[in-house]
Amino acid sequence: MRESEVASPQPLLSAREREHFLAGLDDRLTVRAVEMMVKRPVTPREVAAATELPVDEVRRHLDELRSIGLVVTFDAVEGDGDLERLYRGPFIPFHDREEWEELDEDRRQAHLSLLARSIKAELDEALEEETLGAWPDFHLSRRPFAIDEQGLEELSDVFDAALYKIVPIVEAAEKRRRDRGEKGIRGSAALMLFQLPDLDR
Repeated sequence: MRESEVASPQPLLSAREREHFLAGLDDRLTVRAVEMMVKRPVTPREVAAATELPVDEVRRHLDELRSIGLVVTFDAVEGDGDLERLYRGPFIPFHDREEWEELDEDRRQAHLSLLARSIKAELDEALEEETLGAWPDFHLSRRPFAIDEQGLEELSDVFDAALYKIVPIVEAAEKRRRDRGEKGIRGSAALMLFQLPDLDR
């Protein structure tokens, strides 16, 4: 991740909240709950069943994730006679280059692992439900390469600029949807630019 001349989007979490988020990545319950929420909203009972942990412990944990902005709650549903909230997410915080370089390697790998799992889960869901190419203007492309440092920097600028354009578009569209009381069209936009291992290894 690198800085761009384009103004960066507002961080989703404060520095303190981001640190709590990163600490939570070490937790098996957090990772499993987030993996489940990628596909659909979940209840504490569903996460408890998947993790074999007490539902009260799961509920407390999900509420902690909500308090730091990783997940949100909405709609109460019936569950064995009790009202259960639905939890939706994950809302993974954006890191600029400076913030990313401040993270230790374990934190970086945990963050990347969670983000990659989220993208994979969404792709698997779209493939299974045959929605991957449903939109007339869907985009899915792949371009492997072997380039020099200058080319990598130029590509990174392109991806940074795309991200900084996506964020305000999505925020404005979500506000219009909420104002009109619409459910909205569920989708995902993922930007990926990464190094592959050397074939000669």
